[in-house]
Amino acid sequence: MAQVATKLENSIMCLGKAASHKQVLAVRLHAIQLEKLIPSVQPSQPVPPVQTAPPSQSPETSNHSSPTVDADPSAKPWVKPEDVKIIALIFYGRPETVSILDCYMKQNLVSNGGFLDEVHWAVNTENENDLKYLDGLVETSEEYKKIVLPRLGFESIWENAVERGNLYIKIDDDVVYVHEDAIPNLIYTKLKHPDAFDVSANLVNSPSLSWLHYHLGAVHAYLPETKAPDGTPEPDVWRASLLPTWEGDNISFPLGTSTNGAGFVENDDPGAPPFKGHRWLPLRDKKNGLMRTPISQTEFDAYGAGWKSWAIAAQQHYSLLQNIEDGEMDRYHFGTSTDDYESIYTMGDSRMNINFLCIWGDDVLDNFPFPNVDEPALSWDLPQKLQRPLLINTKSSVAHFTFMTQHDLFATDLLDRYRAYANEMVCAEKIKPI
Repeated sequence: MAQVATKLENSIMCLGKAASHKQVLAVRLHAIQLEKLIPSVQPSQPVPPVQTAPPSQSPETSNHSSPTVDADPSAKPWVKPEDVKIIALIFYGRPETVSILDCYMKQNLVSNGGFLDEVHWAVNTENENDLKYLDGLVETSEEYKKIVLPRLGFESIWENAVERGNLYIKIDDDVVYVHEDAIPNLIYTKLKHPDAFDVSANLVNSPSLSWLHYHLGAVHAYLPETKAPDGTPEPDVWRASLLPTWEGDNISFPLGTSTNGAGFVENDDPGAPPFKGHRWLPLRDKKNGLMRTPISQTEFDAYGAGWKSWAIAAQQHYSLLQNIEDGEMDRYHFGTSTDDYESIYTMGDSRMNINFLCIWGDDVLDNFPFPNVDEPALSWDLPQKLQRPLLINTKSSVAHFTFMTQHDLFATDLLDRYRAYANEMVCAEKIKPI
């Protein structure tokens, strides 16, 4: 991995100081392809052909019965097709992140000029306070619906909350940022490529994608502050440019992976959060700083360091906020691009997280019960069985806050930062911490 990083940086240096980050991204992607670090997954794989209707079924490979829609995704401007019902299906259980996600869902409702006809909150908790919060939330919009299931669990949601003929965007309740084009672009790709079994957003804090984001220049050098700053932290601050530069001689920080099975690092173990509410600070002009930060140890592996480490997650989130402020979200756009609405990356035979996934209800029900738990089933098992790939539209950017293995992420000030951004840019009414 160190040799690859050196080759990448040497290639970038040859471009000169005037090189744009788009040129840098192209060099990084080319170097990755040459090194064949991910031979089974190539960003330049052919994209499934555009069709106006699903292909005929093959009993050996396909169970394909997705509805045919009268829509022209290539039309400009891209507008919501009227003859398809689009539903956000949220696996609900955590109000502290849902309070932020709520703003993005309302922004994307048809009544507000968006693509979502309805938002269904599928109950996956028995906590009375959480249920009370949801009852109040669904009263804030006529397009919101509470879905009560006969039993808890992801399998129950897929079995009981999905109907034929509807196009669903399955969303985890800890998604804390949704780019304004994310949902329209995701739907665009699903309709443009009906051969695809499902389409994922470009997830910030996804193990496999974190590796790609790092090598393609979307992740920046950050480390946690080691002591609390003087005075009271300013409220409602999200901009990275207002953060002080990290200071110190030892440019490093342990990965911070849990060893106790509870998703957090013991206080005395390497990689534990320095203190509650701490910030991660940019290294800025530190030489070779990025290669000495946690992100350099991420892997193209669904169960790798990017899944286990709260530190890798934190660095990705702070980098996203910097890219938002700098107007450089195209750092995340890789893959095959033919128009303004999509850049396609095919996952091939690799597992992918399904934190923000577009799929037809028919494809869910035609293949239920799943051959595995939902994530490997929808991202790998069924796409392989049916020979219908999972695609990622890298122009559909969202932030997934944390995995169960990354509980220490709550010791940062990131939720406050995402809330501050939403309050300034998205929410119709200011939200408060829960």
